[in-house]
Amino acid sequence: MNKVNKHGLSRYIEEPIKREIRRRCGLGCVVCGFPVITYHHFFPTFEKAATHDPDGITLLCYTCHQKTFGNNPPFDADFINKKNSNPKCKTTGEIKSKFYIGFEPVNFNLGPIILTKTLNILKYHNEVLIGFSKNDDHSAPFVLNAKLFDRTGKKFLEITNNEWVAGIEQFDIQIKGGILKIISRPHSVLLQLRHVAEKVISIDKLDLSYQGYRLEISKNELIASHVLEGQRWIGGKVTLINGCIQLQPFSIEHDHFTK
Repeated sequence: MNKVNKHGLSRYIEEPIKREIRRRCGLGCVVCGFPVITYHHFFPTFEKAATHDPDGITLLCYTCHQKTFGNNPPFDADFINKKNSNPKCKTTGEIKSKFYIGFEPVNFNLGPIILTKTLNILKYHNEVLIGFSKNDDHSAPFVLNAKLFDRTGKKFLEITNNEWVAGIEQFDIQIKGGILKIISRPHSVLLQLRHVAEKVISIDKLDLSYQGYRLEISKNELIASHVLEGQRWIGGKVTLINGCIQLQPFSIEHDHFTK
C-alpha cells in the first residue's frame, strides 16, 4: 500500500482531524460499530485526495475496510457513503466490544495496587463495582463485570460478562494496542485500561464517583475522597479486605496511596 499518493499526500492524518472524524462517526465503524477502526478515504479515494478532508473520510473496522477493495467490492462507494451518513453507533447511541479473559485468574492492577488472582477488585460496602466471576462449569472462562460512574452520577462504562458498553456522548473513546481510553472532555481522562495478553488488566487512570465517593487513580497514585457539604471534597477511606479494595465513607482525611 502506497504511503504517499500522486499529490504527495501521506497516509498520516493529524490527531485533531482524526478526532473530528471519530466524533462525527460515533467513535466506531460506521457499518458494524466495532471500536477498533481505520480511517478510510471514500470521497475522494486516497489515490485522488489532495488533502485529508474529514468530510471525505470515514471510520471502518479492519474487516469492513477489506470489503472496499477489488474490482467489484462488497462495500462500494455508494454503500460507504450511505453508512457514513447514518453511522451504526449513532443509531444505537453506544459503542461496545468484548474482552477475552481466559480460563485462569488474572492479575489486576488498580493504579499502584496489584491484586493477584482476586475475584472482587473494587467494592462499595457489599456492592461489587469491578470484579470477576466464573460459573461452575470449569470449561468456561472467567468473566469481568464492572460499572463505573462519573461525577454527575452517570454511568460511563458497563462491563457485563466481558462485554463493555460506553455511550457515544463522551468527548472521545480510543482503542489502540490493547488500551481502552475514555475521555469526557479535552485533557480529562475518565478511564485508561490496559489488557495485556490475557494475563494482566491494569487501570492506569480512573476518575470514578459513586455514592458520594470520588476515587482518582493514576499509574503511581490512588486517592479516595468523600464529599460532604456540597462540593467540598473531604475524608474518604480505602481498605484492603481479603484482597479486595473496599470503599468506606466517613473517615477524617482522604486516603492517598503511592507507588
